[in-house]
Amino acid sequence: MSKGIKLKECYHSLNETNIKTSQVKSSDREYLECPECHAKMTYTIEHSRKIGSGSEIKIPTYFRLYPKKEHDKDCPNSIIGAITEILKKSKALNNGQEVFTLDSKGKFRISIKQVKDDIGDEKPCKKSNSKETTKIGRRPITGEQVALPYLTTAAALAKLYFSLDEQERTEFRKYVEIVMEGRTLRWSSFFYEKLEDLAMKTNVPKHPIAVFVCPRDEPKFKRTTYEIQCYKAEIDNPIIIPRIYTPDKKIADAISEEAEILAIGTPYKTTNGKYVNLGLYINNKAQYTSTIDY
Repeated sequence: MSKGIKLKECYHSLNETNIKTSQVKSSDREYLECPECHAKMTYTIEHSRKIGSGSEIKIPTYFRLYPKKEHDKDCPNSIIGAITEILKKSKALNNGQEVFTLDSKGKFRISIKQVKDDIGDEKPCKKSNSKETTKIGRRPITGEQVALPYLTTAAALAKLYFSLDEQERTEFRKYVEIVMEGRTLRWSSFFYEKLEDLAMKTNVPKHPIAVFVCPRDEPKFKRTTYEIQCYKAEIDNPIIIPRIYTPDKKIADAISEEAEILAIGTPYKTTNGKYVNLGLYINNKAQYTSTIDY
């Protein structure tokens, strides 16, 4: 038996048909079941959820397990079932080669590959409260240009993890480990609900991370680089200015101001006086995925 994921569609045992969240009414609650294993379900109406340092996002209405009920373990709507479905796709994406292994304790070990990449362009960086522009300059960026199957798998798993409540995340971590170059990465150092959370760390991770991005501030084009300045926060004295850059206009056009995405990449950190630029580069469409359609 297993805890479950959020669903957009549920089986209605009285009407003997599936219904969507847009159709559900309070009178339907006692008839809701998992469409696959028929575990008893209920639903949660649209609400706001706090993330990171007090920011809020809207969570659409979704179906979930009824309290103290569980899915069959092999049900695709259980947590382990959803993980297994993602990993089946990752194997197909990688021409049948393993992106993951299964250890003797039944835990999936997911590989993340990392190579060095030189963006080869000067990145203009404008201070949020100043008209001055600072050139970050040419420098090697580590970690964004990883193989497509590894990016896709990491993004899909991060999206699933993001959608779960804390109790469900605890179960998720029982099943999945992330491994890079032979060492295991803790989920607390891989997954961040805001870039701002990284600002509290003394050292920025030198490995790929997953981070939630909701660019409510006005996005701006800078030469061939797209800049999203998510927010700024004063941590002690420095002003932290988290950003996401992409040299790809197609990616830039796809990330709207109202987008809610999970981005996968290696963070960078540069300092200019009291300003600290903290962010990610996105070079591949597989490095981000929308969170609002789970």
